[in-house]
Amino acid sequence: YRPKCFEEIVGQSMVIQALSNTLIKGKIAPFYLFHGPRGTGKTSAARVFAASINCWSSSLSQGRGRGRRRRRRGSIKSPWMPCGSCRHCKKLLLGIEPLNIQEIDATGHNDIGTIRPFMRQIDSPEASRQDDEYKIFIIDECHLLTKEAWHLLLCSSNALGTSSASNNLVFILITADVEQLPRTVVSRCHKFTFPKVKDADIVSKMKAISSLERIDIEEDALQLIVARADGSLCEAEITLDQLSTLGQKITIEVVSEMVKTSLEHLISCLTFKLCFNSLASLLLII
Repeated sequence: YRPKCFEEIVGQSMVIQALSNTLIKGKIAPFYLFHGPRGTGKTSAARVFAASINCWSSSLSQGRGRGRRRRRRGSIKSPWMPCGSCRHCKKLLLGIEPLNIQEIDATGHNDIGTIRPFMRQIDSPEASRQDDEYKIFIIDECHLLTKEAWHLLLCSSNALGTSSASNNLVFILITADVEQLPRTVVSRCHKFTFPKVKDADIVSKMKAISSLERIDIEEDALQLIVARADGSLCEAEITLDQLSTLGQKITIEVVSEMVKTSLEHLISCLTFKLCFNSLASLLLII
């Protein structure tokens, strides 16, 4: 259930509106920074944004000339990009990563030896032939990059940006710890903060998934999963998926037993139940 368009990203309406306006106006910046707690949609938004930048929907191609930026400016009729039907979008939906979109997870690839080949690939002759498309570089957990890797990244981006006739190089940096990033990097970025997802939004998404997957779950059990997630949609989805493998009705007792609720989460859940006057469920959690 990974989002394939902006409309499917949960609980980040302000960010999505800003990114949509960026696409509508055709003002694509060289550096973006998506930061906020884990499980709030940063990586999904980055992928959708990257796909949208190079989306070849029919609305972009009608009467806009041959230049990518000329077509892009003011030509998007709906903010819910990408279209999902053009050649570029179909490749992404099939899991085929195009040459002009590169993504790395710095969790295990954070040194200069990792960055160098990716920079070479994004500036390869094959990618360079697509002069009317942006070259996009997504770095997840970017706060884990070494100083040497940052230096190479910035130097390479300067060189590529200078040599590119269309100046169409875009970096999307993703982190849950913006304080660890070099100031020189942060100062270059258009920054987007992803706050924790509201419980009501997570509940709505979990109910939709439960319905589609035919998961039999009690309302109180669902509320407990959401309370434990602490604003992380990803955490809630993982917990629901884990519980669904039991092959039985998911009750609040099942959730409490399987996830082994910690003291911190227990306090959060107790507060949640008190607010909704669910005494029976409160006693079950205790």
